[in-house]
Amino acid sequence: MTVDVRNPSTSSKESILAMLDEWSSRAGTGVTYKVLDPFCPPLPCTQIDPLNRDPSAAAPLAQRMWATLCNSLESGGYSFKPQVFPAATDGRHLREKGVPIVGISPLRNTPMLLHAHDEFLSVERFLEGVRVYELLIPSLANLP
Repeated sequence: MTVDVRNPSTSSKESILAMLDEWSSRAGTGVTYKVLDPFCPPLPCTQIDPLNRDPSAAAPLAQRMWATLCNSLESGGYSFKPQVFPAATDGRHLREKGVPIVGISPLRNTPMLLHAHDEFLSVERFLEGVRVYELLIPSLANLP
């Protein structure tokens, strides 16, 4: 049996392996597991203050990105809810190189069907996403 385990940002490789060890020992003798993919090296999360909306040049890049993102969305009349995305993204490869990552997904009122066999996006949501990016790209491209 193959099990895909996604490591949340609040857990370490060691805690995940300890959990798997406990589960296999509770399952009885002869139950073992093998890690097929190596764990990514631990990377620090991009640190931001979610309440700080000042994009001044003195702030770290990640904080300026966050403030600009929030201010741009609010000026465009969009509401949003910050959250940690639990699945893997390509951002981890950039974080390995020291590039701060703040992601966005402008998919409001859309069923969460990532990689499902019936994944879809309505034309209305797609066009709204285009408008969001048209608002964000110039602001983020011209950070102080």
